[in-house]
Amino acid sequence: MPTRINIGLLLIIGSSLSFPPKMDTMIAEHMKLRIMDKYILKPTQQIKPLPRLLFILILISGQLLGQVNTESMRKAELQQGTHFSLGINLAYMEGNSQIFQSRLKGRLDYIQAWGRLFLVANQKVSSKDEIIYINQGFAHLRAIKPLSSTMDVEFFLQQEYNEFISLKSRMLAGSGIRFNSQTLARDIDQPQNFSSIVGLGFMYEREAIGNDSDIFSGDPVHGSLAKLLRSTNYLVLRWTFSDVAILQSTSYYQVDVKRFADYRILSNSQLNLNLTQNLVINLNLNFRYDSEPPAHIQDKDLEFSQGLSYYFK
Repeated sequence: MPTRINIGLLLIIGSSLSFPPKMDTMIAEHMKLRIMDKYILKPTQQIKPLPRLLFILILISGQLLGQVNTESMRKAELQQGTHFSLGINLAYMEGNSQIFQSRLKGRLDYIQAWGRLFLVANQKVSSKDEIIYINQGFAHLRAIKPLSSTMDVEFFLQQEYNEFISLKSRMLAGSGIRFNSQTLARDIDQPQNFSSIVGLGFMYEREAIGNDSDIFSGDPVHGSLAKLLRSTNYLVLRWTFSDVAILQSTSYYQVDVKRFADYRILSNSQLNLNLTQNLVINLNLNFRYDSEPPAHIQDKDLEFSQGLSYYFK
């Protein structure tokens, strides 16, 4: 597998950027209400200008993890057998502030003639001056069995938590059908022009939201604990315009089967432009909408990122 180096720029718009003019005061008050009792953060604690900007961006990006694009976890190029990978990342900075970050990532793929199974898990913890401001984890298990060349049946389990957005636990269990179709280019020497994937299924969701502060009081309908059955559906579209440009769009629609007013939308679009055989420009646009978000959280987030990837082949 080729090695890749990424250089990127991130822009996030939405509930995360709804800051009043006096940002310093807002950050102090917000952090005082959110974690002062738990992590002994003083309201008067000052954050230096550059670390403050990085600190805000990290906190903002955590709110976009409420829904996960599991389509990006699939690996079609692996051969039959068992594949395992484990990664650990540690960072420590000391000076005006002490910053510690740790990230653990693991993946297991089991591929046989009957189908495939994969498990993806990760955990991230970050602290500043012994104050934890990121503590989140995620695990996803999926089994895929082909029924024909264009149709698969899938079963999945998922568990995640994120302390900063007061997500104590989100557990998912579900299954569905996946349909694949593709349109080939007329010229046999050209790559595939268009392909689409449609997924239809159901999942049981159990979501526990912390209510240890006045800011977060849980779901407006279900309160701090929601148990419901959702219809989970997704659409993947991929265009290969030439050897230079590839566009892929993945969209999820998850709705409560008893209350159609309760639904979530997640959309991810990615455009890759090949400057050379090794150098690629990446443009990404992510959109998330929750019709019934937790208290004091806006219903939508928009994230745009761009960067360069260099592949060592």
